[in-house]
Amino acid sequence: MPQRKGKNRPQSKPSNAKLDPDNVIDTVMEWSKEEKYPELLLYGVQVLDSDSVSLPIKNKIINPMKDASQYCTAPANDPTSSLSKNCRNLRRKLEQTNADVNLRVSFLLIFYELCSSQELLLEAQTIIQNIHPDSPLTISEKRNLEQLKMQVSKDLILHPSKHARSLLKQGQERPLRDYVLAVWNELPPGLGIQRDSYIECFANTLNNTKAPITKEDIRFITDIAKHDTKEHIYHQSIGLYMAFQMSRILGKTVAHRLFHSIDLFQTILENENLSTDASADNNSDTDTTPESFFGVVSSMEYILEIKNKWLRMIHNTRNSYLSAVEPQFEGMWRIGFTCDGCGVVRERCDSFRKCGRCRRRYYCSVECQARHWGVGHRRSCRREGEFEVGDVGVVYGLRIEDGPQTMNGDVVRIEGVKGMECTVSLMLDGSDSAKYTLQMRNLWRLYSAEEWEETSGSMM
Repeated sequence: MPQRKGKNRPQSKPSNAKLDPDNVIDTVMEWSKEEKYPELLLYGVQVLDSDSVSLPIKNKIINPMKDASQYCTAPANDPTSSLSKNCRNLRRKLEQTNADVNLRVSFLLIFYELCSSQELLLEAQTIIQNIHPDSPLTISEKRNLEQLKMQVSKDLILHPSKHARSLLKQGQERPLRDYVLAVWNELPPGLGIQRDSYIECFANTLNNTKAPITKEDIRFITDIAKHDTKEHIYHQSIGLYMAFQMSRILGKTVAHRLFHSIDLFQTILENENLSTDASADNNSDTDTTPESFFGVVSSMEYILEIKNKWLRMIHNTRNSYLSAVEPQFEGMWRIGFTCDGCGVVRERCDSFRKCGRCRRRYYCSVECQARHWGVGHRRSCRREGEFEVGDVGVVYGLRIEDGPQTMNGDVVRIEGVKGMECTVSLMLDGSDSAKYTLQMRNLWRLYSAEEWEETSGSMM
């Protein structure tokens, strides 16, 4: 497969091929077949700059040059790039000699593909707009010019997302996020491709990132993840995955708040048959599901696996008691939907009160909160992040430098507390010698020792 654009792709030296007008087409097609794209472009610019080559031959090599430009880069003002220098010289010559309109606009689009300079698109747009309606153009030339006009308009619309991808390629994560945040709400409706590009670029900055997460980042990610309209299912899926990545980076309990949304997303998938019908539709020409969507489905399956790992542990440990604790159990994953005092379920989370100290319990009324405090919550209520020996928690957000990432989703017992670290043991491990040291930021407390003893003892 031909190598895509990238800063690591070596720049080829200028071609020494002699310019023989009779062999131009054969030379270009041969290099295109051999994937010698830098040589093809250097030679092509030489041909377009030559006065000895006829206009029909020049027009015939435009499409191979367009294809080759997708695999090469030539920064507009790079003094070390022969291709960039030759393109700049040809651009000036075509302007000064009042060259053929179609040829000039086509070349500007090729140069734009190489350097991503919006100035080239604006120049091409101006050229097209200044064409007099009565210009003596053939039907073929008019048709070709109309296609070029559509291409220029499309590239102008998509230029911001192309710029975003360029920032991503250069590793400029913070400028990229700021750029996406600045333009997102200004996008007119209907630009689905551009929105996809922005979100994908933003999501890629969360992989092994060194750029800190800001409040604006969190707000943007949360808004995307909470979007529940069918029209934006792809955006929502990436938003959910970004929120999970965000929790990993921040070391905060963000992921557990997403599982309700992920359940809904999984329901949408099942209803739409997107994940199950993908293989069956491989031979169909009517499948319009974006290929990158299934990559997000895989990410969702990874997060669901973490959740289900915890579900299986609870089921195996408590057996028949699972149904008895289901309201409380659901409340952990559906924070704000189930009252921890009486078990009442409401559709909206903003109608519940949250315990101001531990921020883990939700109540439907002041009376219910006071009653629950008196019957047991008083003994287990602690500030978020405080652990004691005997607590039961779940591991999340482990990075490579934090510990074995395979432990994400495991339920553990706290065996010791020292500073900001906890010594833990796996609940499903029958060996007392299996101990691990984890940071408190990678633990979410499920039960105090008393709560666990009460619930597990009642099933014996």
